Amino acid sequence: MTVDSPETAWVLARAEPEIARELARDVGISPLCGQLLLNRGVREPDDARRFLRPAMTDLADPSEIAGMGAAAERVARAVRDQEKVVVYGDYDVDGISSTALLSTFLNLLGADAGGYLPNRFDEGYGLNANAVRRIASSGTDLLVTVDHGTTAIREITLARELGLDVIVIDHHTPAEELPPANAVVNPHLSGSPGLCGVGVTFKVAWAVARELSGSRRVAAVHREFLTDSLALVALGTVADVVPLKGENRILTHFGLGQLRDSKSPGIRALFSIAGLGDELPTATDIGFKLAPRINAAGRLGQADLALELLLTTNSHRATEIASLLDKENNRRRRIELSIFEMAVRDVEETYAPEHLGAIALGDEKWHAGVIGIVASRLVTKYRLPTALAAFDGGLGRGSCRSIPALALPDALAECARHLESWGGHAAAAGFTIREENFEAFREDFNQAVAKRLQPADRIRPVRIDATARFDEISPAFIRELDRIGPFGEGNREPVFATRGLRVAGQVRRMGKTGDHVNFLASDGERTFRAVGFRMGALADDLADAPAVDLAYTPRFDDWRKDGAIELRLKDAMAGNGRTGN
Repeated sequence: MTVDSPETAWVLARAEPEIARELARDVGISPLCGQLLLNRGVREPDDARRFLRPAMTDLADPSEIAGMGAAAERVARAVRDQEKVVVYGDYDVDGISSTALLSTFLNLLGADAGGYLPNRFDEGYGLNANAVRRIASSGTDLLVTVDHGTTAIREITLARELGLDVIVIDHHTPAEELPPANAVVNPHLSGSPGLCGVGVTFKVAWAVARELSGSRRVAAVHREFLTDSLALVALGTVADVVPLKGENRILTHFGLGQLRDSKSPGIRALFSIAGLGDELPTATDIGFKLAPRINAAGRLGQADLALELLLTTNSHRATEIASLLDKENNRRRRIELSIFEMAVRDVEETYAPEHLGAIALGDEKWHAGVIGIVASRLVTKYRLPTALAAFDGGLGRGSCRSIPALALPDALAECARHLESWGGHAAAAGFTIREENFEAFREDFNQAVAKRLQPADRIRPVRIDATARFDEISPAFIRELDRIGPFGEGNREPVFATRGLRVAGQVRRMGKTGDHVNFLASDGERTFRAVGFRMGALADDLADAPAVDLAYTPRFDDWRKDGAIELRLKDAMAGNGRTGN
């Protein structure tokens, strides 16, 4: 008895062919791309032109964020008086990028600034009281938190008592009470959430440059820095999985170009070790090649290495650190795979096919730094909310991930009596728990989830932008699709559906264990190579099917580099009705 893999259901966006054609005609794009804009809420020609041609001038003024004026004035004073400043970040990509951006800018301005990143395992997330005491005793005048601090009332109260001025630069949801900082810069306080931590930090640097220039126009050297720093903004924005809409899309669009052209030895070394060439990187390159190498350091307790990479001006040291981070990332992947395989085995042995509760597992052999990733993979595989705990000395650090049908705080609140602490959002949360309480937690968590889920909640929707004919898929069309990007959270890659195709030739399984599949798909006149990652189990069904329906994203073949187009499958349905997952 094993838990069933979830089914898929195709969800086709509402087609508006006449409006799409009219919009396409007005802005000079294909009707298919016109439909893509409609799907993204872009309906007017002027809005479409702005969407297709992002401009830095469309960014909101920094002063629109609450607390910005006070923060810029205090930081500018620290620069003028050459005060000692500590930028206290976080150990994920957003926090590391924020720390690198602000500390580099302050040093460029002549301040005595340094970066501080907490250790995930010894100090935990956010401000740490012992770290605050050490920072205060070192002669620091100004403490600036980036990517956290909005809820750190106790720690910031301590910092003020110790004589520190404090500025909070953050993007997380505030509580009812704000900390007693000199300034709290947080878009939520202005009713305009959206930017990630490094995006807010960029706006602060921009405001400080204005404050020092005494006008809205910043000095040329500061403008050059702000432009270069868009590389860091793109890294943090994509890695933090904030919606790539509005300002985030503009910042990422220009940041990708700055990544490619970066003067930073660290970014160049990271590009090299990740196998990226001179072509313009994509948000996917950040998400799957650059960010994991930066994140690996923090997950395994060495976030300072990643910060040093982004700060160093020494090419030899940058290459050395990039190599170390690559090794750490490979080690992280091995650890992650080992835990995932153990967890899958436990699931297959424990849960019945009709199980509609949560997956809750824990083990002393697991690494606390990667169980969140493993939980996400289990949610993808089984479409069930998942809680994993890594135990050490009787105390477990846990990570939860969920599906849209279930908000984790609702379920965790019913299990709170078993937990030492917990917190998080609808889709992701964390907790700590004593090992002796885990079985009781598992039972209550399962029950809390089971009463909230229906069988239909496990069905994975495959969201399709439009149906397409193969004669509409061309190199020019692929290049046109690039203008809809960068793609990521909130602006996902376009997905098209084509029905009634036939498999031409042999269906091949790829990968060491045959997890992937590739074949030629034909409409009778045109043929494209189709590749389905983690769809290897469908190989036999596809090979025997008289016809297949495909959901896919068309793109240039990354390996052949000859302009050939391949279809990256999102789902495949054979004539017998079997769908991929």
